[in-house]
Amino acid sequence: MLSSNSSINPPFHSWNLVRLIYCDGGGFAGATGRLNVGGGTVLYLDGWRIMRAILEDLKSNRGIKSAAQILLSGSSAGGQAVVALCDRIAGALPWAATKCISDSGFFIDSKDRWGGFTWRGVAKSVVDLHRPKWTCMEGLPESDQWKCFFPQYTLSSITSPIFIVHTLFDSVASRIGGLLPWNNTYAFECLREVAWTSKNVTGVVQRKEWSKITWRTNFCTPMERSALFTTASILFEELERAIGSVGAVTAFAPTAVGHGALFMNTWTGPWVQGVSLEMAIVQWFADDLSVRFIHM
Repeated sequence: MLSSNSSINPPFHSWNLVRLIYCDGGGFAGATGRLNVGGGTVLYLDGWRIMRAILEDLKSNRGIKSAAQILLSGSSAGGQAVVALCDRIAGALPWAATKCISDSGFFIDSKDRWGGFTWRGVAKSVVDLHRPKWTCMEGLPESDQWKCFFPQYTLSSITSPIFIVHTLFDSVASRIGGLLPWNNTYAFECLREVAWTSKNVTGVVQRKEWSKITWRTNFCTPMERSALFTTASILFEELERAIGSVGAVTAFAPTAVGHGALFMNTWTGPWVQGVSLEMAIVQWFADDLSVRFIHM
C-alpha cells in the first residue's frame, strides 16, 4: 500500500507518503519522560512528545496543511498504535478528512493455551513502562488502564473512521499470546491446518461448532486448537459487536493465516466474498456504506 508503483498500488501510488518509525515499543504514545533503569542507564520514553513534534514539523515545513485527505495506517504493533491514537491524531489535523487503517493490530485479551492471559501481561508491561497518552485512558482507574491496549475495549469510543484488517488466525499474535509455541515451522503448520479445516470441512461450520470438526491430521494438540478457535471466535464477535454499535468501524477478517497484509505486494488479496482487500479499502475510503464487515 506504500508503493509508488501504479501496478502494485493503483489507488494510492500518487499520494504523498510520510513514514514514521519508532523503536521503543510504545507506538508514539509514551509519556514517561526520564526513566533511570539502573547501572547509570537512563531511558527517555517520550513517544507522544515525539509525535507532537512530528505533526508540528509536518504542518510548519512539509505542506501537510494543504492536504484535504489523510490516511493514517500501521501494521502489527503499529496497527495497535493506530487504533489507540486515531482520534488524537485526527484531532491534531482538523482541516483534513482523516481516516485510519489498522492492519494485524487487533490483539485479543483472551486465555492462552494454559488458561492464563499472556497478552494481558504484555499490555500491563507497556502501560507500566510507557505511561502512554491513549485517549481511552482518560477517566479510567489506573488498575484498568491496560485495557486501552486492546481494540476490543476501545473501538466503542473511537469517532474517526477506522478500517480493521486482521486474519482470524494471526501467525504472530497467536505465538506472542501463548496460543502456540514460538517454533516457526510448528506454529505455521498448526495454523494452516486450523485455517484450512475451518474453511473446507463439508458443509458450513458455524464458529460455535468448531469443536465438532473432524480433523484432516492431528498436527495441533487439542489444547492448541481450542485456544486458537476461542481467540478467533472472540476476535470475530468483538469485530461484529463493534461494527454493530459504532458507525465508524469497518473490518476485513478472512479465515486465513497471515500477519501484515497492507505492506506487501500481494495486498490486492486475499479475496473474501468476491471482494479483495484493496477493493474493500477503496470502497470504504469512498464512504461506501455497503462495506462494513467482510469475513469468511
